Amino acid sequence: MWLLVLQLLGAGFYLQVATCYRSCILNGQRALCSGQWFYQVPALPPNITHLFLDRNYIRELSSASLEDFAELQDLDLGNQKVKLVIRNNGFLQQRNMTRLVLGFNIGLQLEPRAFAGLDNLQSLFLDHCRLTDAILTNSFLQPLRFLETLDLFGNRIMRLQPGLFFSNLTRFTQLNLKLNQIEKFCEGDLVGFKGKYFQYLNLTSNKLFRTPSEDWFSCGNPFKGIAFNILDLSYNGLNKKQITQFFKAIQGTQIAHLKYSGPIGKGFSHENIPDPDESTFEGLNRSAISILDLSKNFIFCLQKAVFSPLKDINPNAFDGLQGHLRMLNLSFNLLVLDLSYNHIGVLGDDAFSKLPRLRGLFLTGNSLRGLGLPAMLPNLEYLTLGDNKLSSIYNLITLGSSSTYVDVSDNRLTDMEDVYVILTHFKRLQKLFFGGNFIKWCTLSKNIMMPQNNSLEVLDLHDSSHYTFTVNKQLTGHACRLPTGIVYLITVVVDGRLDRILLRTVVSLSDGWCLEAFSLAQGRMLEELKNILIMVVVGKVTHYQLMKVNAIRAFVKRRDYLVWPEDPQDLDWFYERLFSQILKDIKVKEFEEDKPEPEVELDVEDGMELENMGAVAM
Repeated sequence: MWLLVLQLLGAGFYLQVATCYRSCILNGQRALCSGQWFYQVPALPPNITHLFLDRNYIRELSSASLEDFAELQDLDLGNQKVKLVIRNNGFLQQRNMTRLVLGFNIGLQLEPRAFAGLDNLQSLFLDHCRLTDAILTNSFLQPLRFLETLDLFGNRIMRLQPGLFFSNLTRFTQLNLKLNQIEKFCEGDLVGFKGKYFQYLNLTSNKLFRTPSEDWFSCGNPFKGIAFNILDLSYNGLNKKQITQFFKAIQGTQIAHLKYSGPIGKGFSHENIPDPDESTFEGLNRSAISILDLSKNFIFCLQKAVFSPLKDINPNAFDGLQGHLRMLNLSFNLLVLDLSYNHIGVLGDDAFSKLPRLRGLFLTGNSLRGLGLPAMLPNLEYLTLGDNKLSSIYNLITLGSSSTYVDVSDNRLTDMEDVYVILTHFKRLQKLFFGGNFIKWCTLSKNIMMPQNNSLEVLDLHDSSHYTFTVNKQLTGHACRLPTGIVYLITVVVDGRLDRILLRTVVSLSDGWCLEAFSLAQGRMLEELKNILIMVVVGKVTHYQLMKVNAIRAFVKRRDYLVWPEDPQDLDWFYERLFSQILKDIKVKEFEEDKPEPEVELDVEDGMELENMGAVAM
């Protein structure tokens, strides 16, 4: 009897060990066994489809290792802490496997039929395994009839000579050979790839151009009979001459998207490596390139006709030139040109010529001191010149008077007249950003007159102090004509900070008061409850004239207003008074919020209700 009990206990203990799957986490048909000190494939349910065994100590995979897992689809054996050997027929039972990861197995050893049985494998990762040319030349990969993606990143392949069996791998379209040691491949070397259309071939960071450029002539076209969607040749060559010769060697190869990053270009104030010129891309004239990515180079100057051989280029062809050129297509149909945040200090004569359809020109963050003599851009809509060193808007009108969006903020402009000049000549302008300049005076010429039917919606006049003024009022149709008798209604947003002063409304006496503007500003103050309304009069507007206007008479009676000084020397005094009133009004607002006043009926004149606010003495 006792013997039977001991036998049952022993059997129960054995079954418990077999079904607990020590150190593995099971989630449905997935088994996570990463980094658990396994020395062989552990016992697991036979219906497992995803098995992760990376970072273990498995030395060998034989035909018996996975024979119980016929449903396995995804296997990760990457980064074993010991040298891994894949024996012949190691995957013979894995007919359903589509993804196999063997990466980061340093010194991985493959027997000739290591991948036999993987008839449906689609993705194979062999990165950082110190594999040599043999992985492509010999028949290791021949059984993988449905292979699509092969990752050989960071190996020791020196000569690219794929076996002829690759012609039978009809679905094979993605190959990553980045960070190998490939020095050269000639026309006959890639015959195994002949007839293929690669979705992606990555040859980044090899040694292709260590060979003298003259050798490429005798080498022939290594890509003959091969076409590419994306071809990445980045970080191979060291100079313009070598890449020019290589492009000539592959002339006629069809490439939709070509990437080449590296040390091409002289950068800023360096002459040892020249910028690309008209001959650099001459060899690509029959390649039908639609996207050319030259990001992370050091191109300083775009030479004349540098991209002329590229007849099929698309709008985002030069995405990321030196990290900043986002959209560039120097063909007749170019729509957007972004040269922001480079070191451009001068625009040559007739700059941007032959770009009649250009709609967006972005030159923010450069070092432009003037605009030179640029070509006229009749269809330009967006023009950004912010954060430069412009001291004059000379020839700005020539460049893009059709623009609806103009940004000249944060420059060195000193005359407020520039605002009037822009608004006078830019008939379609809707948004003008002029803030952050060093305004010292306003000298209006007699021939400058604000157009009555302007379309301005946003005028940003914030100065370089801590106080930001922004005009945000639609001045269309019957709206105000600016230069004479201007009244500014400043709405201060009380949010605990004194760095937001919104210049909401502009009112003029030139052709009559814009009463709608005053109503809007006052209504906004009453509606938002946190705003303070201050009136600033600019120009020769007498107190008598203000009192004649019924719509604001009550406001003028009960509140002091400020007058813009005619002498620029009085500006500091004016600002002190303005901010003093702002501070006082904020304190009044805070008091009102803490101790609300009883509702009192106010005098209403001309149908306008005014806020209940006591006068603040200046």
